[in-house]
Amino acid sequence: MTDKLDSLLQLMRDAPPDRDLGMVEPRVWKRIATVEQAMPLAGWRLPALSALAALLVGVASTTTASARPPEVSPFSSGIALAPSTLLESGR
Repeated sequence: MTDKLDSLLQLMRDAPPDRDLGMVEPRVWKRIATVEQAMPLAGWRLPALSALAALLVGVASTTTASARPPEVSPFSSGIALAPSTLLESGR
């Protein structure tokens, strides 16, 4: 299998190119410029909408988080009378 693949790759290497690839990059840039002219505002819409959505989610989460009292759990480390808190305060 490897020998067959090697021989096919050597044939491709030795064959002349079937088309001129010298003008590929200028054609690509020309198409990009055409698309940018057709949609001049498309470059800023998505980032602006993403930033707005993130801002709204942040504001909504802070307002809902402050409305509820903190939940007390017997296994949380923030309890004032937890043994670990009492032992550390004596040091």
